[in-house]
Amino acid sequence: LLRDIANPNAEDPYFPQFRHFDWYLGHSWASGIVSSPNGKNQESTSEAVNAHYGIYLWGLATQHKPLAEMGELMMLTESHSAKYYWYG
Repeated sequence: LLRDIANPNAEDPYFPQFRHFDWYLGHSWASGIVSSPNGKNQESTSEAVNAHYGIYLWGLATQHKPLAEMGELMMLTESHSAKYYWYG
């Protein structure tokens, strides 16, 4: 499940790298990072923050420090972006 939403491996043949997360803008897009005819959209910052928090917790629980750090970075970046773009 984690690889489906936040796969850090660009060489994975089964799941895209960071499917919904836009590192440039610092937040997730509900329909992925590729534009559609209707544009991109962000449906729920709270869902995204909690998903990233789950990655962080899984990294801690499995003692996988790089995974915990990735989840923490995504969570903090998403939180900052939500405050900046939508609640600023």
